[in-house]
Amino acid sequence: MATLLAFFWHQRYQRSHRELLDAMKRKEKLVAMGHLAAGVAHEIRNPLSSIKGLAKYFAERTPAGGESHELAQVMAKEADRLNRVVSELLELVKPAHLTLQTVNLNDIITHSLNLVSQDAQSREIQLRFTANETLKRIQADPDRLTQVLLNLYLNAIHAIGRQGTISVEAKESGTDRVIITVTDNGKGIAPDQLEAIFTPYFTTKADGTGLGLAVVQNIIEQHGGAIKVKSIEGKGAVFTIWLPVIARQQD
Repeated sequence: MATLLAFFWHQRYQRSHRELLDAMKRKEKLVAMGHLAAGVAHEIRNPLSSIKGLAKYFAERTPAGGESHELAQVMAKEADRLNRVVSELLELVKPAHLTLQTVNLNDIITHSLNLVSQDAQSREIQLRFTANETLKRIQADPDRLTQVLLNLYLNAIHAIGRQGTISVEAKESGTDRVIITVTDNGKGIAPDQLEAIFTPYFTTKADGTGLGLAVVQNIIEQHGGAIKVKSIEGKGAVFTIWLPVIARQQD
C-alpha cells in the first residue's frame, strides 16, 4: 500500500513539475515578445492609421461596385486586421490591470451569450445555459471574463459552422473554486493540435491571428485560474475554466 501511495505521489509531483516548467517557458517567451511588441507597435500603428484613412478616402470617391472601390475596401479591412493583431499581441504580453469586483457568474454568462445570440441564430446554433442559483459570487473582472467567454463562443460557432449546440455550465468545485465549461458539438480539434491550442500564433483559421486563445489563457491565469481543453476530433470540444472564489491578480 505504501509503495502504491509513493508511486502516485511521485506521478503527481512529476506532472506538477512539468506544468511548472511549461509555465516558466511560456512566461519567458512572453517577456521576449513583450520587448518586441513594445518596440514596434507604435511604428506599425501610425502608418496603419494613414493607410486606413487613405483607403476610406478612395472608397468614398470611387463608384460602388467598381474594382477601385473594392480594392480600397480590402485595404481598409486588412489595415483593421493588422491593427487587431498588434492589439492582441500587446494585450498578450502586457495585459491590462484587472478591475476585480464581486460578480455573479450567471449574469456574466447570460450577458455574453446574448452578445452572440444573433450570430448563433443565423447559423441555427442553439445556445444552452441554465443559471445556477446556488453558485457563489466570486471576485473577478467582469469585462475580462466576458472577453474570455466571447472568444470561446465564437470559436465554437466557427467549429460548428451550421446547426449545432453550444452548452455552458457553471458550478462550484470545493469551497474555494468555481468551474465554467463551454461545450460544442462542432468538428473538434485534431490530437496534434490540442497541445498547441494556447500557443501564440497557432491557428487553423484562414483569417485568424492565432492570439485569441493565448489571450484567453493569460486572462484566466491573471485571475489565478486555469483553462484546459478536451476534444475528440469530429465530435466537438470542451473548454473548462477553473477560477478561485477570491481572486488575487497574478504578475
